[in-house]
Amino acid sequence: MQAAIHAVFDRFAEFGSARRVWLWFRSQGLRFPLHSNSLVDLRWVAPTYTEIHQVLTNPFYAGVYVYGRTQQTCYLDAGGRIRKRIRQRDREQWPVFIRDHHAGYIDWNTFEANQ
Repeated sequence: MQAAIHAVFDRFAEFGSARRVWLWFRSQGLRFPLHSNSLVDLRWVAPTYTEIHQVLTNPFYAGVYVYGRTQQTCYLDAGGRIRKRIRQRDREQWPVFIRDHHAGYIDWNTFEANQ
């Protein structure tokens, strides 16, 4: 699993594009780890662009623990139904941000440059 994550960052450093990293994984026939709350075991699947992009944009992979990257609000739509809206918060608004929380695949400066 670690080799797959390292490959994402290595290829991004080479290509500079999440799409090109995704296309590279596909052209090489490489699989990507899939883990979800509904699955007991880890599965290896063909990666999606979204999965590659999430690795590149998640600060966890830079050794940072964050909480509150999104904010959920409820509102009434025109028909009077309750709806939920999830919005990304700006980094300055994350309630919890702990740098160097754990060993990362890349350092924080590289993460920021990638963004």
